[in-house]
Amino acid sequence: MSGKCANNNMPSSSIVPNCGSRKCVDEDVVFPSIDFSMIDTQCPSPYYKLNGNYYCYGMIDESVAIDSRIICSSEDTVGDVVGYCGSTIFLLNSGMIIKESTNSTVKITSNKAVESIVVFDDNLYGVYYGVMYMLDYSTYETNSWTWKATTWAIDIVESVSTTLDGKHIIIKSGNIYVYDRSLKIVKTINMAHGPMVRIYGNDLDHYIDWDKVDYTATVYQCDQSYTLRDVSGAIITHDAEVIAVDSGSEDYDSIRYVNGEVYYVIGKYKLV
Repeated sequence: MSGKCANNNMPSSSIVPNCGSRKCVDEDVVFPSIDFSMIDTQCPSPYYKLNGNYYCYGMIDESVAIDSRIICSSEDTVGDVVGYCGSTIFLLNSGMIIKESTNSTVKITSNKAVESIVVFDDNLYGVYYGVMYMLDYSTYETNSWTWKATTWAIDIVESVSTTLDGKHIIIKSGNIYVYDRSLKIVKTINMAHGPMVRIYGNDLDHYIDWDKVDYTATVYQCDQSYTLRDVSGAIITHDAEVIAVDSGSEDYDSIRYVNGEVYYVIGKYKLV
């Protein structure tokens, strides 16, 4: 699948019909969507920068109905961040998307309230009710994005990560499935369904297994490993540095590594 632009970044579920080993969506299934028709699309940046790091926060400055419930600024917070096509994409926990480019920061309406986002091979992907979706790039420059279900991803996506070198995308669905740029499975790692989330560094030899129930993070770097405790999120940078978030933090409970920058966010894992 050909990509549209280049960018590196780092890095839930219901049962859907199974078409062999490929994902499909029953046309009769109706998923909730987001209506931002009454919202001004211009907005400020959803973070502040301190000591070289980015700290994300809530962005909606008025009450608005999303998926049949009222969201206000005290409830809606940034839950995921990626870099894509020269912009920084912020996914709020309500499903709202904010795109920050060089000269503008805008709110994006979406046909799916995706729960996490990831960039791989120049494409932007999102997970919604355990299904992997890809952004229709023809809508990228608009304020209304369209997500389309993929046919290559394994069923029941629990979590997604990519290697920082851009060579692999990794999906956890019980077992861990490693895909290359041709979107073919090149490796399967036996693993039970459960609370573990795998986050990769530069390549397949550098990763973190984070347990979102026990709040432990086991770091694997080549042939060595060690475990961090009381961790609510962690990343491995391009330089193989491990940065973790203390589970006792009252402000942030997760972390992302985007284009060499560290972003602290309010992740959704604690709510699962």
